[in-house]
Amino acid sequence: MHKIKYFLIPLILGILMYSCEKDSDVVIDPLITFPNITDVFVTPGSFDTAYINPVLVAVVTSEEPVSSVNGRITNPLGAILGDVLLKDDGILPDTTAGDNRFTGQLSQLLDCKLIGNYKVEFSAQNVSGVYGNTVIGNFAVVNTSNNPPVISDLILPDSLRRPSGIGADTINIGFMQVRAFDPEGICNIDLVSYNSFRPSGFQNGFDVSLFDDGNILAHGDTVANDGKFSLLIKITPSPADSLIGYFRFDFTAKDRGNPSLVSNTLIDSINVYR
Repeated sequence: MHKIKYFLIPLILGILMYSCEKDSDVVIDPLITFPNITDVFVTPGSFDTAYINPVLVAVVTSEEPVSSVNGRITNPLGAILGDVLLKDDGILPDTTAGDNRFTGQLSQLLDCKLIGNYKVEFSAQNVSGVYGNTVIGNFAVVNTSNNPPVISDLILPDSLRRPSGIGADTINIGFMQVRAFDPEGICNIDLVSYNSFRPSGFQNGFDVSLFDDGNILAHGDTVANDGKFSLLIKITPSPADSLIGYFRFDFTAKDRGNPSLVSNTLIDSINVYR
C-alpha cells in the first residue's frame, strides 16, 4: 500500500508540471498593426480668392480595415479652419471605391483673405482604434493684385508731463490709436507700428507695435479686429534735459501678403514737459 502511495505522488506532480508547461505554450502576444499613409495630394495648390475648395486625397494601406481618414486644415496663423472626413466610396469627390485613395473636399468662404500657406494634416485610424503616421500637405492663398494698407484717424495726446517724484507719481500714461484699412481685409495687415524721435532728433531705431486685440488693460484697445490699433505709452521720470520737449512719432502699417508694401505715413508729436 505504501509503495503504491509513493509511486502516485511523483506521477501526479509530473502530470501537473506537464499541464503548466503546455498552458504556457499557447500564450500568444497580440500583434498591433497601424494604418500607413503612403502619399497625399491637395488640389489645386493655390487660390486667388477668399472662397477655397481644395480636394484632399490620402493613399492608405492597412492590414486591418480602415475606420476613418481625416484632413485637418489650419491657416497661416495656426487657427483650425475645419476637419474633412475622407472616404473611399466612389462618391464624388472620390472616383473609385476600394482603391485605397481616400478623398474629401473643404468648401469654405474665408472671413478674410488671409495670404499664406495653409496646412493639411492627414491622419488615419483602423477598426481597432489605432492611428498610424501623420502626413502634412499644403496649399496657398495668394493675391496677384495685392494693395498696400492705408492708415488714418490718428489719436495722440498733445502733451504729457514727465514725472519727477517717486512712489505713485512715477509714471504718466498716454493713449495712442490709429485706424488701419487693407483692401484684402484686416487679416492682411501684418503690423501697425511707430518709430519715434527724441527732441534732439535721435531716432530710437526700432518699431513699436500697436494692437487690435481688445486688451484694454495691456494696450488700451477696446474691440478686437475692428481696425483700430491702440497702445498705452508710459512716461517715466528722468532728469535729462534731452528727454524734455517734442517727441516725434511716425506711424506706418505693413502688408502681410507682401511685406515690402507699406502704407502711407502719419506724423505727429507729443510735447513732454516737467
